[in-house]
Amino acid sequence: NFQLTPSIIYEIKKWERQQGRKTPIVFTAHDYQWVCPNHMMMIPDGGKLCFMCKGGKFGNCAKNRCIHGSRIKSLLGTVEGTLYHRLKTYGKVDVIICPSNFMKEKLATNPLLAEKLVTLYNFLDKGGEVEFSQKRKYVLYFGRYTEEKGVRTLLAVCRKLKEIPFVFAGGGPLKEEIAGCENIKELG
Repeated sequence: NFQLTPSIIYEIKKWERQQGRKTPIVFTAHDYQWVCPNHMMMIPDGGKLCFMCKGGKFGNCAKNRCIHGSRIKSLLGTVEGTLYHRLKTYGKVDVIICPSNFMKEKLATNPLLAEKLVTLYNFLDKGGEVEFSQKRKYVLYFGRYTEEKGVRTLLAVCRKLKEIPFVFAGGGPLKEEIAGCENIKELG
């Protein structure tokens, strides 16, 4: 995402004008950058969900220092978000694939995107047989160990349910907190 996506969008539109033919742009969204300059819809201090930038009110990003707690990074994110909002850059994309209805709902707060969003869930092909060497009972978390993924909430659950084994596979800034929980086996 970041600056690369808008540059590609503009190059495709330029090519279309030169060639005189339409090239559909299909984008798979993996974060909320198009409606939130810090990509997470979250105020880092306190970890609360945030919807203050709704409608292109990106000044809230700078006000709350939403990008790494930095005033300058947040100001740059605000300027970038405002620029692409005013230029209607993301409205030039034809289809936006969202891996969840929650993401679709949040991106739909931008009227330019609302009619272009589709939900396509990540899937597992159950057509073939899957063999497991040994079935064991545990809860698995697989992904980045970060605040926005809900890892702190899951850690609170792990601490309360000490009789249940948890397995974490991944890495990230909360790795030390995970290591401090007795019923978690961390695989990296």
